[in-house]
Amino acid sequence: MLIIDSDSADAFLREKNKVEGEPTRQRIDENFRSVVYDAVRGSPMGRSIVDPTLGYGVVFVNTRKLNKLKDAGKSKAEITALTAWTISHELGHQYFRSTIAALPKADKEALYTLFN
Repeated sequence: MLIIDSDSADAFLREKNKVEGEPTRQRIDENFRSVVYDAVRGSPMGRSIVDPTLGYGVVFVNTRKLNKLKDAGKSKAEITALTAWTISHELGHQYFRSTIAALPKADKEALYTLFN
């Protein structure tokens, strides 16, 4: 599982790997770059991506959008709480896709019965 914020997403999506004043980066895999692009498209608060070619999940947290909530009068504690909620929500999607969705039909039905 890889959790990335807005600045990390920008760095992964940057065309050039060498930025003045920053250390040289290894070339970013194009498949990974497309997964990050899909995660940030539309500027969601957060997004969970499961790409079978990666072998791990990616969770994007839009820290830029969350931090702008200060301008709307939200306190640092409220922003931190919403950030934590966003991460746990997206991790729930990861868990569902990797674990619950893979259960046999009878087990899924039993699980759904418990939570309905």
